[in-house]
Amino acid sequence: MLSFSGSSRRAADRSSTWTRSTSWTSQASVPAGTTWTRSSSWTRRATTTVAGTLGALVAFGPGLATASTLSQSTATHRYVVRAAEGQLARVDAQLRRTGSVVRQIRLINADVATLTDAQAARFAQDPRVLSVSRDAAVHLAAASVSSTSDDGVSMASVARSIGADQLYAAGITGQGVDVALIDSGVAPIAGLSGGKVVHAPDLSFDSQNATTRYTDGFGHGTHLAGIIAGHSSTFSGVAPDARLVSVKVADHNGVSDVSQVIAGIDWVITHAHSDGLNIRVLNLSFGTDSAQSYELDPLAYAAEQAWHAGIVVVVSAGNTGRTLGRLTDPATDPFVLAVGAADTSGDTVRVADFSARGNGMRNPDLVAPGSHLMSLEPVGTEVDKKGGAAARKANGLFAGSGTSQAAAVASGAAALLLSDRPDLTPDEVKGLLTDSAQRIRGARARSAGHGLLDVASADAADVRSSDQRFPRAKGTGSLEAARGSVHVSDGTVVLTGEKDIFGQDWQGPQSDLSRWWGSSSLTTTNWGAVAWATTNWATTNWASSNWAGSAWASSAWAGSAWASSSWASSSWAGSAWAGSAWAASDWG
Repeated sequence: MLSFSGSSRRAADRSSTWTRSTSWTSQASVPAGTTWTRSSSWTRRATTTVAGTLGALVAFGPGLATASTLSQSTATHRYVVRAAEGQLARVDAQLRRTGSVVRQIRLINADVATLTDAQAARFAQDPRVLSVSRDAAVHLAAASVSSTSDDGVSMASVARSIGADQLYAAGITGQGVDVALIDSGVAPIAGLSGGKVVHAPDLSFDSQNATTRYTDGFGHGTHLAGIIAGHSSTFSGVAPDARLVSVKVADHNGVSDVSQVIAGIDWVITHAHSDGLNIRVLNLSFGTDSAQSYELDPLAYAAEQAWHAGIVVVVSAGNTGRTLGRLTDPATDPFVLAVGAADTSGDTVRVADFSARGNGMRNPDLVAPGSHLMSLEPVGTEVDKKGGAAARKANGLFAGSGTSQAAAVASGAAALLLSDRPDLTPDEVKGLLTDSAQRIRGARARSAGHGLLDVASADAADVRSSDQRFPRAKGTGSLEAARGSVHVSDGTVVLTGEKDIFGQDWQGPQSDLSRWWGSSSLTTTNWGAVAWATTNWATTNWASSNWAGSAWASSAWAGSAWASSSWASSSWAGSAWAGSAWAASDWG
């Protein structure tokens, strides 16, 4: 799942451009239209958030660290500290006193260490140190050295990290399991075409435009879809023979309201086993900073209802690091599988800095690889444009980081487990995955939960009594509180209060969301004149259907009509799709 990392949580204006500059020393906001120019002495990664998106955070590259150009952030980053000739042992010893050394690269006489900017500045002044640079491809390539983090983490590496390769050897690849992905859609690219993806009704603002309906203009959903179940001659996701059911709720700018997500969950519950579908897993790489109790929260209630309906609901823990002090909503619900992100790009596994920490009572259930993961490139999308060349890898792959990606890995793992053991209940799946997770040395439960995902051990384990006995959610709380600080706006009017996107009063658990797609059952219904039968569903889609009987323009929020044309400049009034922004130290 995507989010802001480190100390950068400002919302930049859409027109702002950030690059490199010798004079940039802080993370203060800048006026619209400001352009910073590149200089080799600038050492920090410039980032920008795109208003109206999931909060894409993009890194443009490193440079040489000096005391004059480093800000005094308390956030830590990975640096390559190169020692002068004959000084590596002394520099290594000094670095190890900080407890920050990740690995040593003797070829270039360097240590890779996790340091604050202030620490990096001090080391840069040490006469025994030749240079201090942010760890990234630009620097290491110049030294003719590559590392896992520089090249991105391949899905083959992910499979080995979580034991999925052992299941592949036994012929377990996710066959027979459908994974629902409620996100920004899935683009029809190689590895995600030819019956791999079933397109459920488009519940996003893009649905009112034939050119944007059912596809993915933002890119988040496509990247995750590849991780979960992508499959081509050159690429395999975690569960390459599972099928994806795309429920699009976010538009080409990443804009979505909580009410759309809830409606998407309701559709999944209603149609999980309709007309040949077999939805056993639901991926929600989404979260808000709501502080409302899960027992009252409508979003948590919806996710929990899917769980009780027999669907393993995998939710990203959030990318707020230590700043929020709790998981994002709906990961706060203790029934669902809340997944944090692990950085497996180095020699040792650690919890990613951006991965949300729990509050001691509700922590991540486990962590999965979520840093620098290479998945299918969402070509031409907002994510692709903002990631740029730094995120693009060979063979049409694209690297991204976040608990979104970690949740996608866990969703694929759940599909593998259910493919081999289809009689498992959601509680049993969660019990097997958490009990078999591998402890991460030095990591506390607040950050790592039970440890690193190990699906091979889970599949080999016996089922124990694992019924969850938490108080059940009621869903009688506030829709507005569920949004937290995140709201949608057409540039003039912000959607607030107890109203859904149609301007209808929110009725809580009594809300009839089937009206969003016009039918509560598709069993005997022709959807867009295409018979939805078990014999042909894998090669058809919903692209010719109109899920609602009326256009968005027929409804109003606070007297403002919401025609599809008004969404050209749509934006979040809050900071981001909270807990769901591309994050970590870089895109690659």
